[in-house]
Amino acid sequence: MSAVPKHLMTTDEFLAWARVLPKEAGRVELHDGHVVSMQSERFIHAESKFSLATALRASIKAKGLPCFALPDSARVRLGKQKSYQPDALVYCGARKPADDVELNDPIVVCEVLSPDSIDRDHGEKLEGYFTLPSLHHYLIVDPDRRVVIHHRRGQGEDIITRIFKDGRIALEPPGLSIEVADLFERPADEAAV
Repeated sequence: MSAVPKHLMTTDEFLAWARVLPKEAGRVELHDGHVVSMQSERFIHAESKFSLATALRASIKAKGLPCFALPDSARVRLGKQKSYQPDALVYCGARKPADDVELNDPIVVCEVLSPDSIDRDHGEKLEGYFTLPSLHHYLIVDPDRRVVIHHRRGQGEDIITRIFKDGRIALEPPGLSIEVADLFERPADEAAV
């Protein structure tokens, strides 16, 4: 993609540039000032993203919470040269304005693993997302292994991690819960590549 700038950008510059980026240019994020093009999604990745956002939204509606689930459209700023676009997120409180593209107070952030994102999702994104005071949960969904890794904020600087292959994941706060099985549409024998 030749439209990707080669110079370092601030988050403000990146968001202004990304706002006018043609949709066919694909998804991009800002990593330490560098624009990074995201790999084309496999169907299993897209299905898991959709299932995740759908499950979060259904739980919000079932509990009647003043929260909103978004698919991979919102950008999350993590400093002067970092802006990620998680695969799904939840924020609570007043609904954000219709023209906004950036959300800086998610309570839940989710990433679905793809071959090119494994190290970032388990490393710099894990560290970065928990710099947000609002964040309580970071879910990493592995559609190939049919596993969800749930990182949640503990006491002080503690991050508590649980690995789910089945069952229900409680997201307290804000009071949501989702079934692991609802996140994987494909039968187990079709999941592994």
